[in-house]
Amino acid sequence: MKRKWLGGIGILTILSVCGYGFWKSGNAQEAESEQVIHLGAVLEENVSFPEGETVEDNQILDRIQEDLGIRVVYDWIYSTKEFERNIDMHIACDALPEALMVGEAQYLQMLEYGQLQPVTELYEQMVSDQAKAFVESGGEEMLEAVRVDGEMMAIPFPNLTASGINVMWIRKDWLDELGLEPPRTIKEVIRAGELFTEHQMGGEGTVGILGPGVDEELTAVGKCCFGLTPLFSAFHAYPKYWLKDEDGNLIYGSVQKEVREALKTLAELYKEGVLDQEIFLRQDVSEVLNEGKAGIFFGPWWAAERLEKDIIENKSEWQAYGAPLDEDGQYICVMPPKVNQYLVIHQKCQDPEAVIDILNYGINLEYGWRKEDNSINILAYPLGWEYDFADELEYIWKKLDQVMQGEEQTSDFSGHKSIQEDVDNLNLLNRFPYDHFGTEDYQEGNNTSFIRLYGIINGVRPIADQEYLPVDNLFSGTTETMKAKWKSLKNLEEQTYAKIILGKEPVEAFDKFVDTWKENGGLKIQEEVNAYYAGLEN
Repeated sequence: MKRKWLGGIGILTILSVCGYGFWKSGNAQEAESEQVIHLGAVLEENVSFPEGETVEDNQILDRIQEDLGIRVVYDWIYSTKEFERNIDMHIACDALPEALMVGEAQYLQMLEYGQLQPVTELYEQMVSDQAKAFVESGGEEMLEAVRVDGEMMAIPFPNLTASGINVMWIRKDWLDELGLEPPRTIKEVIRAGELFTEHQMGGEGTVGILGPGVDEELTAVGKCCFGLTPLFSAFHAYPKYWLKDEDGNLIYGSVQKEVREALKTLAELYKEGVLDQEIFLRQDVSEVLNEGKAGIFFGPWWAAERLEKDIIENKSEWQAYGAPLDEDGQYICVMPPKVNQYLVIHQKCQDPEAVIDILNYGINLEYGWRKEDNSINILAYPLGWEYDFADELEYIWKKLDQVMQGEEQTSDFSGHKSIQEDVDNLNLLNRFPYDHFGTEDYQEGNNTSFIRLYGIINGVRPIADQEYLPVDNLFSGTTETMKAKWKSLKNLEEQTYAKIILGKEPVEAFDKFVDTWKENGGLKIQEEVNAYYAGLEN
């Protein structure tokens, strides 16, 4: 009988695996007669299949078996959220498939446990040119990060930089109605929020500056839709980021004095009614947008998807800007992790070449068959599908801007997934003169392409066409003390920030939090982080 870990089975199943060792689906006779590779399926919640197909029996797996002679067997099937909850336990128990895609913390954990086999030769000799182009777009620094004693221990695929940077989205039509220029400085952004609220621009219940709800974070490393990271950055405050101080030592951004000033300002905005009065409490933040009541929020270019109803049905004119600036006029961007996913191959995998064959085949699949056969769901591809150039969105924006400027297009887009389609859709939707892309460019029946273009043209522009100061997170692993203390310290941080913003605690509570953080493992963690980082530099 085939067995698999299904999402929702819970910790008892995983603990039983820890006690009895890792099992495999199928039987010995099958394994001897054909090439079989054991993977784990991790799917977005919205993935669906044509009638008659399932995660374990579908066209993609059939084509892999027909064209490559490899049968993929799933040892678990998880949603992305379930995978995030359970992967650390799987690693601790060494209950893992032969290959999988993981984040940085999991990669470092597997490396520490000696679960990985080197992939240098595979990368140099088997990985396709297209896959290598994706990897190397992240820079040599990214490749160096996976080298141990000269050997690559994983294949790192980069994040799309612009997908993880939060820009300011603002109601441009409200600004025009009030006779205001787009705000740039922190004072101007706050003033715009005040006027939006004062004049109830969206009617009763207008929200000047929207904040996170129950399911969003106030701050995060990288993308943080509806969070307030850019407001913190304008104060040179970088919660959750590990940074270098003036002496070159790593410090934790959440406990630095600059955060205190940012929290003080946010508390004042909440008290004045400018900041969302239901911050941290909303079950669905998008409802405020759908009702046309929000004036400002922060999020990446893809936040345009959250604006679809407000833009199309309410005809609200949203624009994105690189703001707020700091006192020196700099736009500071806290950067997403350089690596999106690490392809790792377990020590027990006896046919690592098959893993690379599946990787190469999937990249080819997305470039070709996706356009030819809409019944194939690339979102269900083994080993994932989110492979691209680190600067792909900036490149797309540049090409679309050239179209809008009337420049002749002679580029070969065959090495890019969607630019030609984006250019074609722009020519279809955009009206003359090509001065901007807004609500008037919408055509019924083209919601998906319209919103994508709206997001890229407006939301990527602040990253592609404006200078910014990048701030990187210099540590994202797990130290020994973190294993026991980090969860409680993180909860303390989030609760303290929320209480100060909501006025339940004075801003002086931040000072008490910092002392408690240091006394309850924070200083020890900081020592361990610095020791680890020093080892990397040596």
